[in-house]
Amino acid sequence: MNHSFDIYVINLDKDVARLEEITKALKPNHFTRIQGVYGKDLIQGVPETEKLKDDVFITSKYFVPKNVLGSCLSHRKAVETFLKSSKKDYALILEDDATPTSKDYMSQVSKAVENAPKDWGIIKLDSWPTYSTSSYTTLPSLLATAYIVNKESAAKILQYKVVYYADIYMWFYNVNIYNCPTNIFQQIWDEKNGSNNKTNDSYNPLNYFSESFNFKMLRLPLVNGDVELTMGDLTLITIVLITASILSRKK
Repeated sequence: MNHSFDIYVINLDKDVARLEEITKALKPNHFTRIQGVYGKDLIQGVPETEKLKDDVFITSKYFVPKNVLGSCLSHRKAVETFLKSSKKDYALILEDDATPTSKDYMSQVSKAVENAPKDWGIIKLDSWPTYSTSSYTTLPSLLATAYIVNKESAAKILQYKVVYYADIYMWFYNVNIYNCPTNIFQQIWDEKNGSNNKTNDSYNPLNYFSESFNFKMLRLPLVNGDVELTMGDLTLITIVLITASILSRKK
């Protein structure tokens, strides 16, 4: 069956095992591999890095965690590749830890487009939270594991600079984003696969309550090197400051 979309998979050079896994998962369908931008390789002053950073908002260059910037630049690269090289109407963009929830995922993607509102620009095929299992919604959601983008919206996306997490900032693009009622792909994190935007060496007690506290949220450029704070770190700092403020009023 001839489908109206090309597939693009974002993959870092270091993640060879992930590429092998998603190649197996997507068989027999072919895809274009997008060489991911590794955040740790974004070094100030290096010409290649500075060229990439032309696409990054000025404050984000210094305060957004490097792996987050790398992820955003990788998604931008995928969109740009689609716009420049594809003759298809739209693209299916996947992160390399995306797993189809069904063997018939190609037909499901086509149906997701057919059933979507006519003004769609992006259709998210894996989103959290799930607002509805019967209709398309436009409520903000997280995850950029898998989504469809058409050419008109791809062109609009490239008009914006990278600001923050792709799944957060995409809601500020001037495009219509819909959450598909069915998650056609899912993101599985285990001992083998984990997010490059998370830290595994934090000793913050909040991390034991939820993995979401492990996500890197803010980078502080210091003289002796960058310090990256997680959601757990920022939450703990906020709790300490609020507690200190309350206690100081009682005196």
